Amino acid sequence: MKELWLPAFMNSARFVVGSFLLPLVFCAPQFGQTGGTAATIPEKTIKFVSQFRSDSDVDIVRTPCQHVRDFFDHTGEAHGGTGERAAVCDQVLDVIAGKAEPVQTGDRLPIRAAKVVTDSQGRIIVTEPATRSVHILDFASRKYLRIDGSKDDRMLLPSGIAVDADDNVYVTDSKRGMIEVFNPAGKFKKYIGNFKGEGAFQLPTSIAIDRASGRIFLTDTPRHLVLILDRDGKELAHVGKRGGGTGPAEFLLPTELALHGQELFVLDSQNRRIQVFDMDGHFKREFKPRILGNDSTTGMAIDARGSIYLMQEIGLIEVVDAKGERIQRFGQHGAEPGEFIDSQGISIDSAGRLCVADTGNLRVQIFQILNQAKTNSTAASR
Repeated sequence: MKELWLPAFMNSARFVVGSFLLPLVFCAPQFGQTGGTAATIPEKTIKFVSQFRSDSDVDIVRTPCQHVRDFFDHTGEAHGGTGERAAVCDQVLDVIAGKAEPVQTGDRLPIRAAKVVTDSQGRIIVTEPATRSVHILDFASRKYLRIDGSKDDRMLLPSGIAVDADDNVYVTDSKRGMIEVFNPAGKFKKYIGNFKGEGAFQLPTSIAIDRASGRIFLTDTPRHLVLILDRDGKELAHVGKRGGGTGPAEFLLPTELALHGQELFVLDSQNRRIQVFDMDGHFKREFKPRILGNDSTTGMAIDARGSIYLMQEIGLIEVVDAKGERIQRFGQHGAEPGEFIDSQGISIDSAGRLCVADTGNLRVQIFQILNQAKTNSTAASR
């Protein structure tokens, strides 16, 4: 009998005590709950903030004190955020009533995220090819939305993802050969690349959007092309041809795109280089980070300072400067914070949040690039 009533009693005690302690801690700082920082993360440079695995993490894993706060504060603005640190009152409750048991998520399956991006509202948006889904997680407002691509066969194989200035969501469908566009509420708007029912692209993979102009940049990987489209999907230019990597705009299976300032960065993976173009597709320069000669690179993002983050299959993130010289590296193969397995995508938002789709661990990890919060960066949008 003790096993049946004691947990419920303890949770009730935590809630009641939390109500009395709430006024004392309502304004306590609310940042990321680290749960320990792996030694592989460089100190004072990149800080592990949090992680999430499924839609249940948007709300039900919140602590008793956070739920009490929610009762009085319905905006979600002051205290929202994935990995919100337990308030001081929660720490006191751990001493008085014992540490809370983890909340069971029932039959909610973890998300096997592939690519990840954030929008202007701070929502984290990920593609999940295995379930033909796009997940939109709004931790600030504690809302979750799933775009079900299997309904009416809307999406066959969602892959790359980007958002425009109005938070419309653009998803590359590698199997259909088109781009699907959804409004911020997840309602389907249109296809881009639909030519008489057939896809105009052979295998669209990475996508980036210049939020100022609305221009869309797209890799059509097996055609060794980068396409530049206007906001309506009309082709403005195409860049590239198959080549061995000795000439400008020669590609061998380009896979990743990132925007920074008025420049487009293309990961020319099989030629082991990164090529840089202006926004009209004119070649500017190239560089060859050494890491591209060692392991498969699955993601690329650029921070406010122009540092380039390259995600490696082995669980390592290499950070290089504009010349391809290593600045730092972090991560390793594993399941602890700052460790990765088969990660498929990364992105960096204007607040300096680095989101990593830690695919093999069935989670998304979030880091803070220090001293870059609240910038007006035009860093990567994939």
